[in-house]
Amino acid sequence: MTFVRVAAVAAAVLIVAAAPAGARTIVQSQSRSWGGYIVNSKSSAPFNRVTADWTQPAVNCKKSPANARARFWVGLGDPSDDNEDQRAGIQAVCAGGQASYSLFYQLVPDEPVIVSTGLRPGVDWNVTMQYI
Repeated sequence: MTFVRVAAVAAAVLIVAAAPAGARTIVQSQSRSWGGYIVNSKSSAPFNRVTADWTQPAVNCKKSPANARARFWVGLGDPSDDNEDQRAGIQAVCAGGQASYSLFYQLVPDEPVIVSTGLRPGVDWNVTMQYI
């Protein structure tokens, strides 16, 4: 069974290209480190692509602990095994009471790789992950 996860994206529009509507279920889920939605493939055809659209929310660093961070991402992998996840999205970090935003990807268990910095909240994003 293959899973698709969209984490911390409250208004995400999820498009799953690999399975017809009757061959998947959407479940809200959370753990100690994330919360969001999991789409489970109920067929032998695994997911190989996922797309999410969202408007990047602003984070409030005045109400956050020092060095707090939030990641808004889409990924492919097995939620029961965090070592099989691939993720891409936006990271918001609070430092010195100021927020900064950056684009990242991550091939778990490796650390995230920052691709671009200086992003702004309020921008519409479309992020796609695909196995090739």
